[in-house]
Amino acid sequence: MDSVGVLGRTVADAVHGLDLIAGKDQEDPMTHDRSVDKMTYSDSLASWTALKGAKFGLPWSRCWDCVAPKRKELASRIFKAIEDAGAEFVRTEFPCAEDRIPLDGSWDWKRGKATESEFTVAKTDAYNDINTYLSFATL
Repeated sequence: MDSVGVLGRTVADAVHGLDLIAGKDQEDPMTHDRSVDKMTYSDSLASWTALKGAKFGLPWSRCWDCVAPKRKELASRIFKAIEDAGAEFVRTEFPCAEDRIPLDGSWDWKRGKATESEFTVAKTDAYNDINTYLSFATL
């Protein structure tokens, strides 16, 4: 399931917030083999020069081609600033866009076969995660 993550006024604010919550969690086996104790996300903050040579995929069919004109105009200005810093945007395609995304680019949780839909995946993950969480709850 998607989650919003850390929010801040700037990237630096969000990174410092992430530093506070990241790390090993005794109750989360997925974090046990991570060696993040000596590293902080703040160590990775960089200047615009860090974008030189970077490549970003821009999903096209049923994604970028469905963006509203005003939003596309704003995003294009941001992309231009990133390109001016030396990065490149590459037109990409989702291999299953036609199966997963309606023609208008809207999201449909139940689109496709029930065994393959995002709704099924999210529902199953939520069920398992809630049961795990509740197994630690005391009444």
